[in-house]
Amino acid sequence: MRDGKEALEQLQVWLDAGIDIKNHIAMLISDIKMPEMDGYSLTVEIRKDPRLKHLKVLLHSSMSGDFNTSMADKVGADKFIPKFSSDDLARSTQELIELWKQERS
Repeated sequence: MRDGKEALEQLQVWLDAGIDIKNHIAMLISDIKMPEMDGYSLTVEIRKDPRLKHLKVLLHSSMSGDFNTSMADKVGADKFIPKFSSDDLARSTQELIELWKQERS
């Protein structure tokens, strides 16, 4: 996907088609800085939709620092990882997939 708007539209298409997102998608990994709709706005829209609010969201961005960590928490992201921290990204991805598996059982 090119931006958050496109990702949100795709999720809605799948929901309208009857796809149970909870059982088919373990998480959404998004950049923060994107055209049309940024990762913060995408996360807010996901959390507002009762059909998507359970979706694990990991924000991964070159924009680091306390402000971005705080914003990720504020919008309801499950994790925020600054880019180029590949070990943290791999570890966080594994943790969120494990949570997703536990919630499905």
